[in-house]
Amino acid sequence: MSELARRPVIVVAVDLSEYADAVLTHAFDQAARMERPAVHVLAVVSDEHRLWHRPTEPELAEREGHTKTHLVELVLRVLEDAVPAASREHWNLRLHVRRGHPDEQIVELAEEVVADLLVIGRYGHASRRRLGSTADRVLAQAECPVLVVAGVRQRDEQAAQCPACVAVRAASDGERWFCDAHLGVVIVSASGGSGW
Repeated sequence: MSELARRPVIVVAVDLSEYADAVLTHAFDQAARMERPAVHVLAVVSDEHRLWHRPTEPELAEREGHTKTHLVELVLRVLEDAVPAASREHWNLRLHVRRGHPDEQIVELAEEVVADLLVIGRYGHASRRRLGSTADRVLAQAECPVLVVAGVRQRDEQAAQCPACVAVRAASDGERWFCDAHLGVVIVSASGGSGW
């Protein structure tokens, strides 16, 4: 009895900061190496209250709508730039906007869709020896391999793609996507092992 092969599943979490392009590009690079991948892109609207302010339902709804709009724009732009249309013909791409604590929502979605890979960025004011606090908490909870996009340098949002990355991608027929300067990624498995 032949069964259809299960699609490999990737969850990529973005925070819509200037680093989101790099995180998405790395996730799409991984998806391009898979046959018929299902890619779930997640942005979380934090509902945490501050000492001086608890967000109201209308404020959260407004943030959620704003996040949905920006997520669609971001994904379409990066997808168009990073993956040729023919290469993504059989992709299943879904966008998610959720409310809650980012680490909890990221891990929850990965569990719901039985992710084979979770892609997150290293952000925030953490020291060089530590990941961002959200990334730390995701790594502690995730039950699938996690790719942490690190070493992302702040850049002008309107800047073009790195010419060296474009050249490497073209020369390797898509086997490699990044020049040596942009290979700043770490893959950490749920068991704690790492490698690239």
